[in-house]
Amino acid sequence: MLILSAADVRRAAPMPAAIDAVAAAFVELSSGQATVPLRLPINQPQHDAVTFFMPAHLAHSNALGLKVVSVFPHNQPRHGLPSIHALVVLLDAATGQPVAAMDGTYLTALRTGAGSGAATRALARPESRVLALFGAGAQAPHQVHAVCAVRRLSGSGSSNRGRERPMPLRLTLQEQGVQAEIRLANRPLARWPRPM
Repeated sequence: MLILSAADVRRAAPMPAAIDAVAAAFVELSSGQATVPLRLPINQPQHDAVTFFMPAHLAHSNALGLKVVSVFPHNQPRHGLPSIHALVVLLDAATGQPVAAMDGTYLTALRTGAGSGAATRALARPESRVLALFGAGAQAPHQVHAVCAVRRLSGSGSSNRGRERPMPLRLTLQEQGVQAEIRLANRPLARWPRPM
């Protein structure tokens, strides 16, 4: 069985491949070939926390797996740990044998960004050049990366509550090799000037 860290997943699943995989999964879901039960939450009131168990099966691609996501909002101040941890387990759909266990925290962020990339590829005009972001937090780099993978952007704008987050966003995008200009808007996006 493979054990994959976040770095392993990052190397194995570049954003364009993730977009293609997510788009194919959306096709299976919309055509009734996916079994995706409602997630099962296990609450832990003593920690103000919840853990979700999310199984899925894609009939056409013969994929079977489970994602476990724990949300412990007090981890940072109490333990110096992130609030969210996730694990993904893949099983052989023909035998049930475990095939891989992998970091699900990065994979979830990648999948969410890839969903935006797939939607942009399918729905945005080909000449679209500007991306508007609501916030510059943990999900923002994956959103920008995914949209840049399917559209040639001339700029991105982020409407954020604070001024401290756009700089880490810029640095993260540079580390990922994503070329995108990020501008911070301190006014509602409806009042932005039109793109050049």
